[in-house]
This record gives sequence, C-alpha cells and structure tokens, in this order.
Amino acid sequence: MDELGLRLSAVFEAMSSENHQRAAELLEELLAEMEAEGPREDLGALQVRRYLIIAYERLGRHAEAEELAAPNLAGYRRLLGPEDPDTLRAQEDLALAYAGTGRHDEAVALLSETAGAWRVLMGADYCDTLACQYTLARVLWETGRRDQSAALQEQTLAACQRALGPDDGLTRQVAEMVAAMRDDPG
Repeated sequence: MDELGLRLSAVFEAMSSENHQRAAELLEELLAEMEAEGPREDLGALQVRRYLIIAYERLGRHAEAEELAAPNLAGYRRLLGPEDPDTLRAQEDLALAYAGTGRHDEAVALLSETAGAWRVLMGADYCDTLACQYTLARVLWETGRRDQSAALQEQTLAACQRALGPDDGLTRQVAEMVAAMRDDPG
C-alpha cells in the first residue's frame, strides 16, 4: 500500500469509529501537504477533499463543506466527466452541503438531478440510485415537503426491499424513515 493509502486507512479507521474530528484533522493535514506547492486537481486530491467534505458534514461544519464541495465537483466533472459515479457522489456532497447551509431548493434540485443521473447510468434498483433517492426524500421531509417525501420514501423502500433485501443497511434506514414519517405525518 502506498503512503496515501496508508494515511487514508487511518482516516477510515477514525470515521468508522465515529471520530470525525480526528478524521478531519488527518485529512486537513494531508491536503495541506498535497497542496503545499499550489492547488491540485488530480484524482488523489479530489478524493481527499471529498472525504474532508464528508467529515465536515458529519461535524456540522456545513459552510466549510460547501466551500470545498463546489470546486471539488467542478474538478471531478473536468477530470472524469459529468456522468462518472465519483462525479455523481461529489454532486451529492454539494447537495448535502447546500441542505446544511439552508439552501434547500438548490439541494433538492441537485439531488433530483443526481438521482435521475444514477437511474440512467446504473438503473432504478442500483444501491447508489436508491441511496440518493433516500437522501432526497430526507431533505424534502426536513424542508416541509412531506407529501413528496412520503411518496418517494414508499417507492424507495419497495425498491430497496426488492433489490437489496430486507436485511440490507440501506433498506433498514429507509424503513426507519418511512416508519417515522407514518408516526409523524406533519
């Protein structure tokens, strides 16, 4: 394993143990070293930034996540194209950052676009398509668009049960959201 892989291993270990602050510190240090001679837009730097965006989101540091997410998405688009799975994941990162900073309409629009791109690229029952739909439904719910959210959650739950099975982690998350939605219809 190369040095980047070893350092990212430590980041993943911190994230898996819910130590997002430590993960953010490791990623900030790594990114600073990578960009000591100026900004980089190679795949390694884009991935490090993406993990840092995720750590910031989990820490509630939404403004910092958004500041990184927009240029990171632009880099993925330039390097890999608009329909690459990594580009679509970076697009979801930006949408979540938008939601975290109160830019809900932009978040919903970007998540809708991303879910549609996943459906075209990988199919309606692909795990990333379903995960994106779940995220979209969650943002819709959080912004008071309960009817839209409820319909999408029910559709996503049925697809998860069919495609992933009842014991899959995403299926369980969606089922919990649907149950919560039914308990609190707004």
